[in-house]
Amino acid sequence: MRDTAYPFKSDELHRVEVYWNLRKNCWSIRSTDTGRLIPVRPHRQYVHMMFVKWVVQPGGRARVLRQSRKNVHAFARGYLVPERGEQARFMVDAEELLDADGLTYNPYKMATFQTLDTGKTVDKSEKAYLSTLAGRPRVSGVRCTPDPSPFAQHGANK
Repeated sequence: MRDTAYPFKSDELHRVEVYWNLRKNCWSIRSTDTGRLIPVRPHRQYVHMMFVKWVVQPGGRARVLRQSRKNVHAFARGYLVPERGEQARFMVDAEELLDADGLTYNPYKMATFQTLDTGKTVDKSEKAYLSTLAGRPRVSGVRCTPDPSPFAQHGANK
């Protein structure tokens, strides 16, 4: 029987927010339903997501600039792709990763997530792969767009 305080099954899609945890040097995953870390493996070295919106909260960024101290104000909001079960087919595969855009965000240099190669603003991605390389975050977005229209049919514009 599932705990009703944490209605999370590891093989279902769940809407989450994923951010880089500076203290643990890994990705932290919190539920959009509860605002708390998910109960099953909340800290990971890699995360697969789909229908991702790249969020930068302006007030949090302003606080970083004012205090010169980082805080959680930027994250990927979307659906966590489970590593097993029927929904696992939505994981980013190797071929998609080759065509993916590398993404970056630095609150001291930019107000939005941007592509590494062109510096174009990115608001959404169909899929995302967040990983860790040598203790540093790596972010890849598949089919990135500043235009939300491809996502309207999936209800990921929230």
